[in-house]
Amino acid sequence: MGISLAALTVGCSTSAQGAKTQNPVDVVATVGTTTITLAQVDEVALQQPAATFGNTKLSQAIYQARRAALDELVGDVLIGQEATARGVDRDTVVREEVSSKIAPPTDADVDAGIKVTKTGCAERRSISCVRPSAPTSFRSARKPPGRRSWIGSRPRCRSR
Repeated sequence: MGISLAALTVGCSTSAQGAKTQNPVDVVATVGTTTITLAQVDEVALQQPAATFGNTKLSQAIYQARRAALDELVGDVLIGQEATARGVDRDTVVREEVSSKIAPPTDADVDAGIKVTKTGCAERRSISCVRPSAPTSFRSARKPPGRRSWIGSRPRCRSR
């Protein structure tokens, strides 16, 4: 199964080189036989809060948002294809390939997270009320890197 990614241009160019304007129907990635269009990427990318990108120039922020959205969409397609190939549902693939491989947080992780989070339960009550649910919360927060790691291990063929 191959993955093909098209370059995401944002409309910047030098005077010596013109930029190709991309249209919403342009295919920016192909995963196996599934294509992903710029419109699909923008549907996800343009939901990102502007603050996520700090003082980044708008063109760079759009590129970063599109890149993150494309990674998410490609990952979703790969998980779906893997689930189909195994004859299981998507949640089973995520549980077996991602969630089960995330190390539970240590007590030090939990303590550090509780100190950083000064809102909600920790603010109104004692830390002891937060501790029972903290490992689950911190484990959930670790899922994206695990997912990216598994997706990154999938075969990639070429870039466009």
